[in-house]
Amino acid sequence: MIKSTAVKSDTDDEQDMDTEIDGNEAASKKGKPGTLLSLYAKDIGAKKRDELARCIIEALGGKAPQRAEKATYLLDCFADPEYKFPDMNDCNIKECHAKRIGIITAANPSDEMTFTNLQKHSVYDTMRRSFKWCRAETLEDNSSVEDVFDQPFSVTLISITMTTKGNKLISFDLRKHSCNRHNYPEDICNKIQTLIDRMGIEV
Repeated sequence: MIKSTAVKSDTDDEQDMDTEIDGNEAASKKGKPGTLLSLYAKDIGAKKRDELARCIIEALGGKAPQRAEKATYLLDCFADPEYKFPDMNDCNIKECHAKRIGIITAANPSDEMTFTNLQKHSVYDTMRRSFKWCRAETLEDNSSVEDVFDQPFSVTLISITMTTKGNKLISFDLRKHSCNRHNYPEDICNKIQTLIDRMGIEV
């Protein structure tokens, strides 16, 4: 089975970010026709690139494998400032935290706000400080500035960092239909998948 390391075209949309599919995963799922051949095709869209790779494989006398369906991730659990990541000590991971988060609030459904923490701490603390600053600037009465999460919000992006017991950092992004873990070696991808399994967010 050929494993893809395809480079995404500039014309690909965000929903087609995951062109790299693990061969074992592809073999175990039914999906749309496609390919796992590695191609660099900067100006060709993802669908045309997959068709080209399929034709190349068949021309070489092989049989093009089925492209695995993309996973869907439920990010609702991250719309909680008190969210706790599952224990990963048995995988040599001592700590997990959210480094970056993209949210849409109920009050502004057409705007996505993204917060990033640069100090290796939880991004929820960054959100809290940011909202407090905005409240302090706009409210005459600052007595309610602590109520920073009093309106519902949904999560569109979550960047998670795992810290190994050797203090190495493993970071990856999740959106509803994408996970950028595939640039890592297989052993690290397995740790990421274990965390995703324990969080129970993959459909």
